[in-house]
Amino acid sequence: MAIYHLKVKTFQRGRSASAVAASAYRAGDDLVQEQGQERIRYDYSRRSGVEYAALYCPAGARYLNRQEVWNAAERSEKRKDARVAREVLVAIPHELNKQERRELVQAFATALMARYQTVIDLAIHEPHQQGDERNYHAHLLMATRRINERGEFGEKIRQLDLPTQSASEITWMRQEWERLCNLYLQKYNQRVDCRSLGARGIDRPKQPHYGPAATAWERKTQQTHPMRDDYERQLEQWRREKERASRLLQTAYELGIAGIQKQGQEYLWSMELFPAADTRELVTLLEKAIEQQQEEERRRREQERQRQLELERIQREQERQRQLELERIQREQERQRQLELKRIRQEQKQSTPTPVPLSSLVDHLKREPPQPPQPEPTQGQDEDLQDRAAARIYELFDACLELKAPQCRLKLGMPQVRISGGWLNLDLREASPDEMAWWQEQLTQIYEQALSRQRQRQDWELDL
Repeated sequence: MAIYHLKVKTFQRGRSASAVAASAYRAGDDLVQEQGQERIRYDYSRRSGVEYAALYCPAGARYLNRQEVWNAAERSEKRKDARVAREVLVAIPHELNKQERRELVQAFATALMARYQTVIDLAIHEPHQQGDERNYHAHLLMATRRINERGEFGEKIRQLDLPTQSASEITWMRQEWERLCNLYLQKYNQRVDCRSLGARGIDRPKQPHYGPAATAWERKTQQTHPMRDDYERQLEQWRREKERASRLLQTAYELGIAGIQKQGQEYLWSMELFPAADTRELVTLLEKAIEQQQEEERRRREQERQRQLELERIQREQERQRQLELERIQREQERQRQLELKRIRQEQKQSTPTPVPLSSLVDHLKREPPQPPQPEPTQGQDEDLQDRAAARIYELFDACLELKAPQCRLKLGMPQVRISGGWLNLDLREASPDEMAWWQEQLTQIYEQALSRQRQRQDWELDL
């Protein structure tokens, strides 16, 4: 499988870097750096692993070889902390043969030279004998100044130095190298992508670039570098997070959280509701959503419990009112009977002692006693009448609920009646007698309608 790698680095004089030394090492050449009267030789002509090296100069450049190019580049920089060169390091797809590798890197060097009008010193390196046999890579060493009309190094290439422009230039390099690689990989049915794992929607830890120092340490000590162990630990942590995310997705799906769907054995989530860039963010969002859903479920159960308690309290109150009303009626009937018996005895004493048949006396006692004149109700009696009227209205409401009348419902423990398309709360705590009479009339109509529908339904079931 073809891999993608492109890295840009600079050589600064303040860090004791030399463009002449860098060119000699990468191209496997023997070069001499001229610093005033001092001459420093860098001889890497006997090094192995350089598959191909070439120097690309724009048209009109007066430099003929690496010796002249990089000594001129060093002389053109006056500051002691100046950047004397810039390097683009690329990984070459191992699927390509020797000729294709050369053509690919040459095409990229030509594109860099045409865009920045500067010198490109390229070198293709073979894999190390003790390293990965697929590690073909290329070093493209660039000068930091353009070639002017006189064929010499002139102005700085500022778009690679300014923070506001360098990012876009690096992006262009990455996209251009991707385009050229895919052009040569077509016949191998392979592709590379310069985008990051997150931009491609791939959720896994980024594999670090170990670099030559870590690789040399491993070759010397014959041990695994700690960076590889760190990466393995990151992979293991990522696998645990994936498992946790899978369990949380299943829990969220079972709780009915919006944005979670099941497709086969996998669970999918909406990026609008769960905008997670990686597994760790998804776990955090899912934990928060599940906690909110469980809190809402606890709140709903508590509301349902309170509603049931309120209904039980109302039923107990209604039953108590019925018992009190029944006891009051019985006491009143007993009092009327006693008064009637007392009146009969007084009449018998005042009248002639004519024997009265026992059967007549019994029939007379069985008759309903006459109602005495009712006195004007006091404030306490008014409240008692209102309580009885409210009890009758609540009984009508309960009867309508038993008949499943669509105009009556209980919402969060509060009785509600739908009248003229709107729901009204049946709250009689501060209702006037006229309002109670209106409520009794409305509920009576609803009860009669519901009773009629029930009878029609029963007749229809009998016909069947």
